[in-house]
Amino acid sequence: MSLDAEASSLAEEQQREQEEQERLAREAAERQAVVDSYGDLGIVQVSGYLNVRKTPDGAGDIIGKMQENSVCQILGQEGDWYQIHSGPVDGYIAGQYVLTGEEARAAALEQVKLR
Repeated sequence: MSLDAEASSLAEEQQREQEEQERLAREAAERQAVVDSYGDLGIVQVSGYLNVRKTPDGAGDIIGKMQENSVCQILGQEGDWYQIHSGPVDGYIAGQYVLTGEEARAAALEQVKLR
């Protein structure tokens, strides 16, 4: 391989690496934008599903279910229960099964799937 061909090949490889780094940076920014779209993020951490209840207690009527890694907007807290909004459901979930704050944001970044 001539010196010119070798230099051209190296330049092409560097260009591909730069394009890949730019693509990864764009994807990271898009993921961050999705996570940032939630004000107070919660992520359900259970095996199976978590009941969403009408009132903040274990005897409250079940009005929905959230699967593992489901995302919700936390609206407030009453004792050990979070008042949440998720899709069409507003209700309460037991706080012991929910990641919140920076821990939830970090987990969400890993779960975001770009289309």
